[in-house]
Amino acid sequence: EEKAKLLRDIMAKIESKNETLEQFMDSLGLELESVDNLELYSHLPPVLMEKCAALSASLRDIRGVLDEDEAGLRALQEAGGAAEVHPAAQAQALAEIRRDLDKYAEAHEKASFTNTELHRAMNLHISNLRLLGGPLDSLRDALPRPQLNEEEVAGLQCMKRILGKVQEMRDQRGSLEKQLRDLIQQDDITSSLVTTERADMK
Repeated sequence: EEKAKLLRDIMAKIESKNETLEQFMDSLGLELESVDNLELYSHLPPVLMEKCAALSASLRDIRGVLDEDEAGLRALQEAGGAAEVHPAAQAQALAEIRRDLDKYAEAHEKASFTNTELHRAMNLHISNLRLLGGPLDSLRDALPRPQLNEEEVAGLQCMKRILGKVQEMRDQRGSLEKQLRDLIQQDDITSSLVTTERADMK
């Protein structure tokens, strides 16, 4: 019972310290393998690759919608000129069309304003959008690469040593935790208690 309580107390402290360490390391966002690996900067980050693919897909979708609209407009023009309609039905249809026209004119006005805003925003970022939509080699060449002096390289090496020490500390803590568990489980305290009680009884 006492062994289990001792083990629970110590394991709770170890878990608390491990959690604190993990949170701190996560906040740094550093990995031992990548901290001084400048080759990482010669590749496109996965997030940027995803954005390029999304932009390319969006442009294809927009082209598809425009093609569909043009085909629908042509079909409507062809259908509109072919049939003859009774004058009363024509007047009713014309009134419906006029209502729809008013509704769509309002929507078009709003869309036109939004389109103007979009056009203004795109003009601000057109070079970046062309870069994202262009070949990946051009994008890779346009990304900045670190130019480190000796002091900065030494700082990265120092950071790598610190991260190595943190990993060593994690390993040691895990090893000590395992040793403690093993020692507590191997320790047969009940037999020594029984022996002590018998000796006291005599």
